[in-house]
Amino acid sequence: MNSSNRLRSQAALQSLLLAALLGSLGLGCKKKSETPTAPPTEVTVAEVEQRTIPMIFDFSGTLKAVRRIEIIPRVSGYVEERYFDEGSFVEEGDLLYLIDPRPFEAALQAAKAQLGKSRADARYLDVRARRYTTLAEEQVASLELRDEAVSKAAENRAQIKLDVANVETAKLNLGYTKIQAPFAGRMQQTNINEGELVTAQETALTELVQIDPIYAIFSLSRTQMFQIQQRNPTGMASNTEGQYAAEIMLPNRKPYDKTGTVDFLSAQIDPTTDMITARAVFDNTIDDTDNMTLIPGQYVPVRLNVGQQSDAILVPEVAVMETQVGGHVFVVDAENKVSQKMVEVERAYDNHYVVRPGTLKAGDRVITQGALKVKPGDTVKPVTQSQTSGTSGTGSTGATGESGPTEGAPAKASGAGGSGPGSPEGGN
Repeated sequence: MNSSNRLRSQAALQSLLLAALLGSLGLGCKKKSETPTAPPTEVTVAEVEQRTIPMIFDFSGTLKAVRRIEIIPRVSGYVEERYFDEGSFVEEGDLLYLIDPRPFEAALQAAKAQLGKSRADARYLDVRARRYTTLAEEQVASLELRDEAVSKAAENRAQIKLDVANVETAKLNLGYTKIQAPFAGRMQQTNINEGELVTAQETALTELVQIDPIYAIFSLSRTQMFQIQQRNPTGMASNTEGQYAAEIMLPNRKPYDKTGTVDFLSAQIDPTTDMITARAVFDNTIDDTDNMTLIPGQYVPVRLNVGQQSDAILVPEVAVMETQVGGHVFVVDAENKVSQKMVEVERAYDNHYVVRPGTLKAGDRVITQGALKVKPGDTVKPVTQSQTSGTSGTGSTGATGESGPTEGAPAKASGAGGSGPGSPEGGN
């Protein structure tokens, strides 16, 4: 009996142990099957745009005075007076220097006296010529005396013309003692002071620089010129250089408040640089204290608007990644699947890249943040810029489009036609 009870107890214990073992195995499997899957990676996306944009090129330019001349005397003499302050502005016709006029006044008086003598002689010689002509006709005087009298009268008339010219020359030389500004501009330092001797057509007294208007000199690459020429037949760019609007950026990175126009474009390419020289003219702002905004010799970034580009495909700069095989973007489709597409960048514009059509179209969603976390084929959770908390991060990237990055950006996609400074870009 006891033996039988023990067997039952052992059997019951074994059953309990087996049930507990099976229960633990089942619970483990249940926990394993209930492990959650990782959520889709969150990425920031922006839509590809297609619209008409201005065709803008940025260049490195240098300001140059429209006119810059040396003031050189036309007559020799001693400087008696200087009338201008160095560095001051003068108007056309303002008196700059006075050379001692007394020798030239005396020369003018002498020339006038000689003219008076010749005219007095003319009355006698004309009467004498007429008299001998009459006498010769009456055969009272010889022909030789008649010819001599007529010749003397003609010689005197020529002398009068010479004396008139000498008087005019003396007047000019006297006028040259007053050295005047040939145009409005700013005076440089004087090289000559009162009492010093100057030599005609030789001594440089000072320099006069015309400040307003002022030139901005820059150079276009052959590629940029070709892009402009391509759009001329379709009306996308002006075909007259005078219609090209230009603006320059001041040292504070703000645009100058006056727009200029291109008034010169070289007819040939410099073979040493493969560039074409161009020139834009701007009005120069000068305040009441003679301070000028634009100074000759100053470096300025020049921005040239040469027309419109219609149906341009615009991709945010931050969406384009550069590899050894070229630029590419990550595109998120309607099912939130990621795919990689190659793009060819034409130029930069307003924190975007203008890419060649064909690969992307308007409305495509490209990843602007989080691209390094995903790969083609992944499913992602796309959010727009306004939905993320990292607005300031992207905003700082966009803000630089006003100066540096837009100029350097095309170099990032050099395989797509960028050329660093001077590349066509945006910012208007």
